[in-house]
Amino acid sequence: MNLDTATEQTEIQGKDTGNTNQGKVLVVDDQTKNLELIGGILKKEGYRVALADSGRAALEVLKSDRFDLVLLDIMMPEMDGYELCALIREKEMLKELPVIFLTARGDKKDIVRGFREGGQDYVTKPFNRPELLERVRTQVELKRSRESLRTMNEKLEERVRERTPAGRDGERTETSQ
Repeated sequence: MNLDTATEQTEIQGKDTGNTNQGKVLVVDDQTKNLELIGGILKKEGYRVALADSGRAALEVLKSDRFDLVLLDIMMPEMDGYELCALIREKEMLKELPVIFLTARGDKKDIVRGFREGGQDYVTKPFNRPELLERVRTQVELKRSRESLRTMNEKLEERVRERTPAGRDGERTETSQ
C-alpha cells in the first residue's frame, strides 16, 4: 500500500461475515504500518475500510463518502487528531459521526482531552484486538440505532401532522360555540 501523498486514500472491502453491512470505517494514521494492520483487522471482520494518512486527507475523504465510524490517531504532523476531531464536530453532516481515538498517548489528561474534543471512546496502543473490535462494533451499532430512532421519529411526526387538522391545511379549525 502506498500512502506517500497527504491526500491519497485506499478503500478495502471486507469479507462477508454473515452480515454484509458491518459498517464503514475511516482509519486515520500517519504510519502506513498502522493503517495496514488496523485496516486488515477490520476487513477480516467484514467492515468496509477507507484509509487516510493525514488530517487533511481524512477531511477530503469525509467530504465524498459516508462513514459509520472514524478511528483516529492523535500524534500526526500538520494536524493532530484532536484538531481533526474538533473540525469534524464543526460540520453539521459529521457532528454525530462517532470517533474513537486510537493512540499511544495514554496519559489521563490526553484521554480527557480526547473526550472533550468530541471523541466517543479512547483506545491506547498497543491495543487488544478483541477489545478494539468490540468498541468498533458498539459505536457502529449505537450510530445506527440513533439513525433508526431519528427516522422513526420523523415518520411519527409526519403521521401526527397528517392526522391533525392544522397539519392538513395549515390552519387550526375552530369549534362552534
